Amino acid sequence: GAVAADEIAVIEEERCSYCYGGIEGMFEHPLLSLRAYREPLRLATAAACMLGIDPAPLSGFAALPGRMAISQEGQVLIVDNASSGACRETAIEAAAYARRLAGAAPLTLVIGTEGRTICEGFPVEEVRAAIREIAPAQTVTVGDYSDVGDESASDLTSGIRIARRITQDGGVILLAVKSWR
Repeated sequence: GAVAADEIAVIEEERCSYCYGGIEGMFEHPLLSLRAYREPLRLATAAACMLGIDPAPLSGFAALPGRMAISQEGQVLIVDNASSGACRETAIEAAAYARRLAGAAPLTLVIGTEGRTICEGFPVEEVRAAIREIAPAQTVTVGDYSDVGDESASDLTSGIRIARRITQDGGVILLAVKSWR
């Protein structure tokens, strides 16, 4: 018969507890706090249990570039959420995630749109709203947003370069640029 994934795997904040077919345990992962990862990780946990595999190694799951990937460059944490799905809502969620990881570290936001081939774009009013809600220490806008933010860049690569230059050690860079990657 069918078994619901939430009967096997229970997620509370950053912790996933599981029990099925003699496999029981828990793991923690910061991605569990994000709506976009909660159900996929729950389903992967349940599937592993149903296949007789302990899902504990999911604690080491690494997000893909542009999908909340985390990297460290020197003393600067980088949260990469630059993808075709970037929008106000995902930028705000990514900023909350970055702050959970880095505490009160100053956040440099790289936000906007790379290229004109992105279907729905990232309207300037949505970029402004995201900046207001995130309240970053510094902002680098990518694309046609020259009157928004502290610095501007023509593309994501330039935006990253500027962010690295203006972000002090101990800071965080959040990439929230709508782009094809």
